[in-house]
Amino acid sequence: MKRTNRLVLMTATAVLAVSLAACGGGANKPLAPGSNVENNQPDPGNQPVEAPTFEGIGLYKGQIDNNSIEIETENGAEAFRLAEGMDQLLDELEDDARVAYTYEEHPVEGDDTVKQLILTKLERAEDANGGAGGTEGASSELPQTKTLTVNVEGETEQREAKLATADGYALYVLEALTFDAAANKLASAADETLSAVITKLPSDYNADMLRLEATEKLEQIGEVRELEGEEALSGAVIHLSAASAERGSQYIVKEVDGQGYIFEIETVQSEAQEGFEPAVRATLDSLVNQ
Repeated sequence: MKRTNRLVLMTATAVLAVSLAACGGGANKPLAPGSNVENNQPDPGNQPVEAPTFEGIGLYKGQIDNNSIEIETENGAEAFRLAEGMDQLLDELEDDARVAYTYEEHPVEGDDTVKQLILTKLERAEDANGGAGGTEGASSELPQTKTLTVNVEGETEQREAKLATADGYALYVLEALTFDAAANKLASAADETLSAVITKLPSDYNADMLRLEATEKLEQIGEVRELEGEEALSGAVIHLSAASAERGSQYIVKEVDGQGYIFEIETVQSEAQEGFEPAVRATLDSLVNQ
């Protein structure tokens, strides 16, 4: 009887040992490389990398095609691809509008040295800054030089101009000119009697009243002409001109991103006159709000 009990006990012990060994073998099995079973999380190394995001302020230069635009940045002209739905914003922008933008850099497959710039946000810089006045020191966001197109006797020339700032605006001044920011006055570097004075208008200005006042003033010089089309300054609301044998005068009202300006150009008969007017018009046309 004792022998029978001993055999039963030995058999039960052996069965228990085999069961424990089977369970323990599964617990001690090594994890497959790259798995993260303990936290039930995917391998961090396999997660997609977020594209770096950047912001900037520049000048909108227009569309390259249906999916891309060009912006003049502090590093020069850059092409940006539009994110989905952004093309609807372009109808609200004119060329050379000052814009704030956000974009992502995406690598180009097969070439690590090239990045594709994807535009994710675009708005007028004045809206981004909370008003037309912009922020202090905003001129540092504009490139220090810019190539302007100058029309001389029916021919176009490309000339480099330097950034200059005044109270509430900036413009690019060609080498043939000087700029007095305190007086808001451009002048010929060769003859200071050739000049253009810039006046910032209040938001509630009356264009009809300005036209009447300008006409009365110009009639003292000669017959008043209203310039239109290619004769007028780009984007001008009013462009009047009068001339005599000795002198000429132009009165221009132009809006830049909703801010009105008066440009009064004065010329006299001199050797410098021929080059002054094309240069001053190109410089005035480069004006942007700050």
